[in-house]
Amino acid sequence: MSTITLSLLGTDLHSISQLIYYVMIVVYLIFSVILLYHWKSYGTEKSTYVLTSWIYFGTSLPLLLIMGFIVIFS
Repeated sequence: MSTITLSLLGTDLHSISQLIYYVMIVVYLIFSVILLYHWKSYGTEKSTYVLTSWIYFGTSLPLLLIMGFIVIFS
């Protein structure tokens, strides 16, 4: 498999895509902590907080894992 090199940066696209993925994970973690804080602080019922947390992480984490698998192992 050949690697594509960007002439301006001198690095291949695989390294750049990995860096972007890791930055995206950090942004996701910060966003999730803020979101969970607001759900817990301003939510009316604990069951709603638990349900929305399960739905949020149940849909976003598999997508992040699939993206990570594609980026790291491709």
